[in-house]
Amino acid sequence: MVALVGHRELPRHPLALGRQDIDSDGLLPPTGMKILGASSDHLIVDSGHIRLSVGAEVRFQLNYGALLRAMTSPFVAKVFQPAFKPVFEQAFKTENGRAHAPSAMH
Repeated sequence: MVALVGHRELPRHPLALGRQDIDSDGLLPPTGMKILGASSDHLIVDSGHIRLSVGAEVRFQLNYGALLRAMTSPFVAKVFQPAFKPVFEQAFKTENGRAHAPSAMH
């Protein structure tokens, strides 16, 4: 979807995410994108120079209010993926099924 604003074409994209799912005021879009508005079930973004195809994933940073609404919405699927291994998993290696501390920690 493209709208003409002044002499510039504004690439607008409706995303399947709305106010019933998230607090749109608590979203920080990726660099180069702007949130133009939100309805109850859609978020409209200006993608700038970023090309989005149908079904593309857009990752936002969330403040606490946006996170809270997303986590309590029955319409938002939750997928937990650890971003890194916890420190204790890195410090304690397994040998023959038993955990032991590296020699520096003995």
